[in-house]
Parts: sequence; C-alpha cells; structure tokens
Amino acid sequence: MPETLKRKRSGAQIEFDGHVYATLDGADPDGVLPFTFRVGHDKDYMTLPSGWELAPSTPDIIQQVIAKHNWSTCSLVAADGFAYFTKTGDHIAGKRRELGGCLAKKGVSYRPARKGRNSFRILIRKHSCAVQEGPEKYALELTSALWAEKRFTDCEVICGEQVTPCHRAVLAKASPVFERMLTAPMSEATERQLRISGVEPETLQFMLQFAYTGELSTEVTDFAELLCLGDCYEMAGLVTNCAEQALERLTTENVAAVVRAFRSRQEKPAMEGMWARLTELLNSKAELLSAVLLTL
Repeated sequence: MPETLKRKRSGAQIEFDGHVYATLDGADPDGVLPFTFRVGHDKDYMTLPSGWELAPSTPDIIQQVIAKHNWSTCSLVAADGFAYFTKTGDHIAGKRRELGGCLAKKGVSYRPARKGRNSFRILIRKHSCAVQEGPEKYALELTSALWAEKRFTDCEVICGEQVTPCHRAVLAKASPVFERMLTAPMSEATERQLRISGVEPETLQFMLQFAYTGELSTEVTDFAELLCLGDCYEMAGLVTNCAEQALERLTTENVAAVVRAFRSRQEKPAMEGMWARLTELLNSKAELLSAVLLTL
C-alpha cells in the first residue's frame, strides 16, 4: 500500500468487483480541489507498491470507479496511457481524453506525463483482501514483494541489453524449462545467468512477472506472443491466462496471430477448449473470419 494511503482514512480507496482502487499518490476519491490547483505533476516518480498494479481501462472500471468519483482531479490515467475524465468539472465523466501518452514510466515507478496545463493522477488497484484471505493472500503478497523489490536475488535473466535479477527457486518452480537450465551441468547453472534470445525484452518481463505473481500485467497488449513464450517455457498457467485474454480482446488486427498461436497448441492441456471457442467466435463474426482469410 502506498505510504500516503497508510496515513489517510479508509475512504482513500474504492472497492469494486474484487479489487481495491486508489491513486498512486493516495488522493481522496471524493475530494474536490480548486480548478487552479494543479495535481499529479510531481517531479519525482512514485514506485508502484507491492501487490498493486496499474488499473486497466475496461468499460466497467471507467464507469464504476473513475466516472463516479472526483478523485481530487479532473482526469485519471489508466494502464493504457490514456486519461479519463472523473466526476470533477464540467466534462463528461468517463470520457477518454483525446491525448494519449499520459503515463511516464521508469522501471516500476510512474508519474503522469506532463501535458500542458492538464492535471492528472494515476489509478492503481490490488485484489481485495475480502477475496484473498489466509495463506493465499500471504503467498501472493510475499511473491509480489520478491518481484517488486528484487532483494537477495541469486541469478540473472539476460535478454539483449536488459538484465533482470531473479530468484532461482521461484524460476525453477514456475517453469520446468528454467529448472532444467538451473540444475543441468551447463553454463547457466554455474554462472547463474540465463540468456534468453528471440523474444522482445518487454514480453520476457511479462513472463517473469507472472512467474512471481501468477497474474498478467495490465500492460500486456500482445497476448498471442506472450502465450507462445509461456508455452516454450512450459508455464501452463500463463498459457491459459493468455488464451483467455486473447479471446476477450480479439480484433481484426490481432486475430491472425491468435489463430496461429492457438492452432499449433490446440492439443495441449493448457489450451483445452480454447480452439473450439476461437472457431465459434470466427464463425459468428464475419469481419474476424475475413481478416484471417486475407492472411492465407
């Protein structure tokens, strides 16, 4: 939880559909600031707290979380980098502002990108404690902290110029492929460096984050690519999650890549029923089927 939230009343958070929502700087959801007061333009980046993630911009979140509250600002920035109007001001609450690129990132730290005189805050969320109680909640918070803080790491995952400190025990448990690399009499085991090629560094980061947290980053856009990578490293949970998200976000732009990823893996246990659901969607939406046929 952000330090600012610890000092504020519980009203600094909004609970909706199994998640708790807040701003990265702990603003009052019902606070209304003077029009001349500029917010969200701190010079310093703020680190995303352990267990929290950037909130996605799904229609229900926009309407039920962003548009229904003031959030002490006129706009909230979501994981997609766009800003959405809050209840504050004379704008249509929930409407997406035309300008994009409103999110500046440095590692796991963020701040609203400066856009003239506009003022923003960043919307974040975490799973509600009411949903995750007991051992599961404790385990998730622990592994999420390991990923976010990267303390006492004992190996490195290298992809191009990107070097990510990791914990061998976590990687070996999450992926049988990583386990073989770390235990076989190979250079990876002795040097404790895992060199990964043929993949985008950002996609690899998403896979490593899932290995620690069991959750997909809200910043993932190419689920087909991440699905293929997860399959290569025998991470069944990642494959299933990516398949589910790919089906929910199927468009004419990505459907061909999704079909290719699904077709070659349709017999795998992690993909059970996914191919049938995909073909059903293609048969029910002519524009999707047409987009696939154009690539043949």
